[in-house]
Amino acid sequence: AETSTLYTRMRYSSKPFADALAELLRQESGDPRARINLREFFRRLEGWEYETLRKQVAGERTLQPEAIEAMASALHVTPEYFLEYRRHQIEKSISDHPELVDLVYDLLVSRSKSLDAVAAPLVSIALDLLAERRDLDADLASKVLDLIIEGQVGDIQAAAFLMGLRVKGESGEEISGFARSMQRSRVPVYIECDEPLMDIVSTGGDRLATFNISSTAAFVAAGAGVKVAKHGSRGQTSYAGAADLMQALGARIDLPPEAIARCVQEVGFGFMFAPLHYTAIRRLVPVRRSLNMPTVFNMLAPLLSPADVKRQLTGVSDARHVPVLAEALVHMGSERAMVVHGEDGLDEISISSPTIVVEVEDGKRSDPFHIYPELYGLRRWPLKYLVGGDPAKNASITRRVLAGEPGAPLDLVLMNAGAAIYLADKAESIHEGIDLARRAVQSGRALETLNAFVQFTQSVDRVTRERA
Repeated sequence: AETSTLYTRMRYSSKPFADALAELLRQESGDPRARINLREFFRRLEGWEYETLRKQVAGERTLQPEAIEAMASALHVTPEYFLEYRRHQIEKSISDHPELVDLVYDLLVSRSKSLDAVAAPLVSIALDLLAERRDLDADLASKVLDLIIEGQVGDIQAAAFLMGLRVKGESGEEISGFARSMQRSRVPVYIECDEPLMDIVSTGGDRLATFNISSTAAFVAAGAGVKVAKHGSRGQTSYAGAADLMQALGARIDLPPEAIARCVQEVGFGFMFAPLHYTAIRRLVPVRRSLNMPTVFNMLAPLLSPADVKRQLTGVSDARHVPVLAEALVHMGSERAMVVHGEDGLDEISISSPTIVVEVEDGKRSDPFHIYPELYGLRRWPLKYLVGGDPAKNASITRRVLAGEPGAPLDLVLMNAGAAIYLADKAESIHEGIDLARRAVQSGRALETLNAFVQFTQSVDRVTRERA
């Protein structure tokens, strides 16, 4: 009974520390509420003498570096993060209950082998901060997603975590932390290249039913000499995602990583079907489906390149996310990038309205600014001229654009391809990039790139045999 009372008191005074002792309390009192795993925490403290433990943790009332490091490691956060948010609570719990030192020492001596992972205290810290509408640092965000992907966090807690982020509003640092976690578990594509690799991608979700602008612009940029390693998936809010388009154009999307790398090197363009490279995210499908609302993964998807590309033209469907994703790209080490949003709702650079832009370069992001099609010699077109359809129709539009058919689709593609060419250091300005994009189309190089890409993917079995 006394142990249960102590447990209850600790829950209110210091939840993380209470969780850290829950396993021992369960063993001593049979209290079913006391369930947690401390393997890493106690592994770090094994070998400490009892008096040392008492002096460093309890006797001096101030945690010493060794204790701070051990506790931070147990919670999978940095010592600085631990100090800022949790040290005072643990100190208070210890000073109010000096008998906890005896419990800790007993557990150290017992070296229990039945301890689980440290997921509960770590996720609790994250949920507490989100409830207070406080941002997580990249390290904590990354560690929590690691635990979710590994199946160490239940669906209810995972859903609460995603909902908490949504309500608070995801920060750039949080998104970069999630990206770090996803990149660790990806099936990578290693591309040896002496020049920058470029990716052109958007979040989707604008619900404007346009044709595949990013993918078509990517072929034009590649035709202008840019090495493009594009990634994408099937359509979620449109009839045809990038993967659907590639298949409708006649390409295979299931190439192994080494074949994709060779395709980029030889053709100048390669496509990576994201679900084949980020299989760990399947763990979250039921949770995301149950929430039935956009989550951080909708913003995260365009930032996740299996080839770890550092030059990006990234479109978003929500203007609020422009500076957030730009900040995430800064944290992720992007070399040069633009995050764009058309004021007409388009998740690309628009020719129907002004476009909001934040540029990333040299570890910094610019303030938001606007660009206009008229500045680059392009007329404005109503959105109705940019509508696509199913994969077959979009493939037809792509081929007509690459063949140089005049009209709104061509102008829109030139605008976006020009920005990509500029970001890849092939042009001194977007205006020059548009000129190079137009030449790539007029010369036939853009269409040749598409045809060479399709041919390469269809001959991949032969290519693989020749390499062997």
